[in-house]
Amino acid sequence: MTTPKRLMYVLQNQKAVFKRGLIIVDKYDYETAKKIIQDIILVCKGKTWHEVRSNIMKYCMSEYGD
Repeated sequence: MTTPKRLMYVLQNQKAVFKRGLIIVDKYDYETAKKIIQDIILVCKGKTWHEVRSNIMKYCMSEYGD
């Protein structure tokens, strides 16, 4: 849980905040969102698609759970 005041404080120091399934920004910027997602995908490695998918899902919200 957080407050709008806390989010505004955090966004003063960061361009964006990414939390499980949410990218929070003070203004929309496609390039920032794209970079956040690309950075996440780059660290989601595995030997099989199932392993890669499991790593990606750690950052996402899903109706099917983890």
